[in-house]
Amino acid sequence: MSSYAEFLGEVSLQSKRHVSETVVFQTLTTTYAAELMPMALRPYLTSFVNICWAAGLFLGSGIVRATLNIEGNLSWRLPYMIQWVWPVPLFIACLFAPESPWYLVRVGKIDEARRAVAKTCTPGLVTQDEIDATVSLMQHTTMLELQESKQQSLTNCFKGTNLRRTEIVSTQYSLILTRRSASSGSSRTCAASSSRRTRPSSCKRSG
Repeated sequence: MSSYAEFLGEVSLQSKRHVSETVVFQTLTTTYAAELMPMALRPYLTSFVNICWAAGLFLGSGIVRATLNIEGNLSWRLPYMIQWVWPVPLFIACLFAPESPWYLVRVGKIDEARRAVAKTCTPGLVTQDEIDATVSLMQHTTMLELQESKQQSLTNCFKGTNLRRTEIVSTQYSLILTRRSASSGSSRTCAASSSRRTRPSSCKRSG
């Protein structure tokens, strides 16, 4: 029973962490893709973020299913251990990833923003004047956003047409969290049964 209680505590901790990861990674990745990529490639990269979520769920379910017959606590510890393999290549990729030109414009690093835009363009197809025009548009847009944000508050999210936008975004993230819970629920049940050395009928049917 002690190992099963330890398993439940680990599941509770991981569930809380997954909720925070869903909010952080889902917003940061799409924002970075939208700010960095050219307009022609932007839909493909932002859609690829959702594909990665689905691929991760399939991969995670497969790992949990493959470790069900392992003896001892390693049957449920191993899936949690494997997930820590991903930060290493991701950290290396982040070191070489270009900075968002929109962020550089917001902090006043205009020359670095021009270089960041140039990195995303094919040499010879885009002139320096076009790069300067793109950065100038970012500066103008940032200035307009700053002027509008001075007169805004969180209460405006629940007024007029903004209320409809808030409802849509809240529903979207609720569906993401619900989908993750439903997809991982059966896997956790099977892993818990393996830890207690018994398997419910649902796990037997899935096998």
